[in-house]
Amino acid sequence: GVTLTDDVTLTTAGGALNINGAVNGSSANTQSLTLNATSAGAVSVTSTLGQTTSLKTLTLTNSNGATFASAVKADTSVVLSNTTVGQNITFQDNLTTPTLTTTANGYNLALLGSNTTISGTQAATVFNNTGTLTLGNQATDSFTFAGGLTATSPSAINAAGQISTTNANITFGSAPVSLLDNATFN
Repeated sequence: GVTLTDDVTLTTAGGALNINGAVNGSSANTQSLTLNATSAGAVSVTSTLGQTTSLKTLTLTNSNGATFASAVKADTSVVLSNTTVGQNITFQDNLTTPTLTTTANGYNLALLGSNTTISGTQAATVFNNTGTLTLGNQATDSFTFAGGLTATSPSAINAAGQISTTNANITFGSAPVSLLDNATFN
């Protein structure tokens, strides 16, 4: 694995960006990781990010699709800036952060972990991406959006599992909502 001692930016000139070992900070909520494979390169992270010692911020600047196969923890934020229209940003395992930021670009976003927590209570998590949004793929998945959840921009929403807030609103726009398994909104 790799331990960050300062903020790190990894950039390719359109080639694939692969991280196959764990990445952690050296001090909790201090070091940030930025990934940029441009609009031509795919990002693949097969091991955990911030699980032993949390990262401060994880930023995906641009990609031609990004897959995070293992758990991700960033104690300040996760920022998904851009990905090629129609390509997927997929978190296959748990995502834990106070703030998840998306942008008004045509990428698809899938959060598939069994226990995803966006813990910030100051504002709702707003899904601005205009591609599809998938929240879970099994009835046993659990999502907590402490400050609320707003998804009025995605073209379609897929959901499964327990999707909850801490006494805050869940707002979906006019996009069709498809249930991939049993789902509870609370």
